[in-house]
Amino acid sequence: SRRMSARDLETYLELYRSMRRSLRPLDLMIWLRCGVPAIRRRIAQRGRPSEQAIPASYLRALNGLYEEWIGGWKDCPVIPWDTERQDWLGDLVHRMEFQRAIERFL
Repeated sequence: SRRMSARDLETYLELYRSMRRSLRPLDLMIWLRCGVPAIRRRIAQRGRPSEQAIPASYLRALNGLYEEWIGGWKDCPVIPWDTERQDWLGDLVHRMEFQRAIERFL
């Protein structure tokens, strides 16, 4: 079976709860967003054999789950950053915009 057993899920949840109690709460979450076509291009560019067969349907489902999860996140402010439109790694202006966005929250 490809599903996690109830026992394994409870083990992971207990580990998560334990770690959450021992870590300082986040001040800010930066959510790096990206659409499936761009994700697939980046996977192809990296050329890692283990990633090449990841179905687009899986990536769409994963993106949907992230959208749902972040929509319920209330522990700290969230900066959504569109990595398709803003190249903070390669463009100095975008990097400065990214830095200013972070500084506004801290």
